[in-house]
Amino acid sequence: MIRALWDDLLVRVQAWPRAARRRAAVLPLCGLAFYALFCGLFYAGEQVDARLGSVSRAAVAMGIGFERPRISYFPPAASLDALWLPLRALSGDAGRTPALILRDVRLEMHFFPARLTVQARLAGGELHLLLTPSAFFRPDACAVRAEAKGLDLAELGAALTGDGALLRLMGGSLSASCDASVPLRDGRPVFGGSGGGLSLTLHGGALEHSLPMLRAPRLEGLDGRMELVWKKNALELRQCALNNAVLQLQAEGRATLAPAAGDSRLDLRAVLRLAPEQLREELTPARTFQSFTSRGEARVRISGAARRPSIELQS
Repeated sequence: MIRALWDDLLVRVQAWPRAARRRAAVLPLCGLAFYALFCGLFYAGEQVDARLGSVSRAAVAMGIGFERPRISYFPPAASLDALWLPLRALSGDAGRTPALILRDVRLEMHFFPARLTVQARLAGGELHLLLTPSAFFRPDACAVRAEAKGLDLAELGAALTGDGALLRLMGGSLSASCDASVPLRDGRPVFGGSGGGLSLTLHGGALEHSLPMLRAPRLEGLDGRMELVWKKNALELRQCALNNAVLQLQAEGRATLAPAAGDSRLDLRAVLRLAPEQLREELTPARTFQSFTSRGEARVRISGAARRPSIELQS
């Protein structure tokens, strides 16, 4: 019975036109291909979920926090309502660790070419980040391009500084851009091997200070710009300018970076222009006050180890 049905089926198939026979052969192959694609995507999703689990545990161990992570596969992307990045190097209080808070974070993976894009809100402004590895598997370097616009210095300062800080950011708008190349080893950045540049622009800044020499406890209307470049462990401050109606500050110089920030070596020169009536004479060193009185400015050289630098008043 079954043999007869099989023979009848073969006879009918042979009677089909050639195009029909090709379609009949292609359709099962397409079905198998879609099934294989489904299995591959399912397996990839399981691997991604497992990898994200390990990354999440490592992030929690490092003090990184996040809120409501979500994953999508078409296109490959991840979203978070918030991401906390601790900055332990700025922590001066054992009970408080400053942190950057990114909100509405969106990460997207692209394959041709391989790159990762990150968009987020930071301190009332926008942050855009592009990471381009040198290879999809086992890259030995990664190109980094970052841009931030409209950052609120009051919100940023509240997150980064405490009540007892010497300088407290109270307002203003900050923009920044950075291009860098970072070498990688086993997927981790290598200290002292990167190179790149950073520029910062400040508009309408305001800060409060605890400097006893200045009469005004608050400086407002600050505009400024800073440009620096680095290659490996050599950093060059090409431009640093800050000014308002009361003061003008210009600085430039070099630094040799070390794994421990306190061991870095500095060689910086700065010029501060300030009217003498803005100073408290009784709390200002005699030579410094005389320099402001006679020339309207003070030239300073900062050199030595960053942990305890030498500050020398230039004649």
